[in-house]
Amino acid sequence: MRGNHRNHGKVRTVGIAGALAFGAIGCTATGTGASGPPASNAPQNQAPGPNATQTLEVVPVTAATPAQLETSRTVLERRLAASGVKAQVDAVDGSLRVRVSPTDAANVRSIVEEHHQLLFRPVLRTVAATPGAGTQIPVDAADPDATVTLSERRGDATQVLGPSVVGGEAIESASIGDDAQTGQWVVRPIFSTAGIQAFNKVAAQCYAKESSCPTGQLAIVVDGQLVSAPEIHAPSFSGDQIQLSGNFTEEAARRTATAISRSLPIPLQVKGS
Repeated sequence: MRGNHRNHGKVRTVGIAGALAFGAIGCTATGTGASGPPASNAPQNQAPGPNATQTLEVVPVTAATPAQLETSRTVLERRLAASGVKAQVDAVDGSLRVRVSPTDAANVRSIVEEHHQLLFRPVLRTVAATPGAGTQIPVDAADPDATVTLSERRGDATQVLGPSVVGGEAIESASIGDDAQTGQWVVRPIFSTAGIQAFNKVAAQCYAKESSCPTGQLAIVVDGQLVSAPEIHAPSFSGDQIQLSGNFTEEAARRTATAISRSLPIPLQVKGS
């Protein structure tokens, strides 16, 4: 993760509660004598009408604050719209209610399960690497408030990471490109105004190697995987100045850019799925 700081510093990172609206046709047959068929007003089976809706309850996997739930609602709305799914998303009693057509219900489940959670965590210390640990994700890795031990995907470094100080909600969009110096694929996030302020707060702590970030490193964790843990070489950055590096292939860089630009602050699941 690198940035060109003005002081030339560098940084190189239900059940389902709902209603199906079915149309019903009342059919009446009239006979012409005793042998004629009996009249019938029984409703006939019919597929859901064009205005039918289904409500899915989407719940947090871990405890969520009202602010995290509202951010998740906004991100989920954006994800659904980008996927061509027309939906109404509301935050109700600690969960999200998603109203969609029955034909789109399966798409909602798929989109919700793509957690794409991005967390920036300070590196507290490095410990001896555990063979194969790079493919193992601790159950608490998705908890922003937990202290976790993760290994990089290459399995050559194992680090103890503190609670998340800023998450994917700080990022408005992301693109990919190649690093001018190394030629490697990198991800270039664009931070919101509030997002870069939160990032710079922890960047200053890491730059000064304060007790909250004693190693001076800030880890990038995507969906519970430690992507990289670069050292912070400047106390602050602008919102378009940061790039994330992690020995990406082009495909991996694209996946990461998509993930962090639609990142959820907490993992979600469809209740009953």
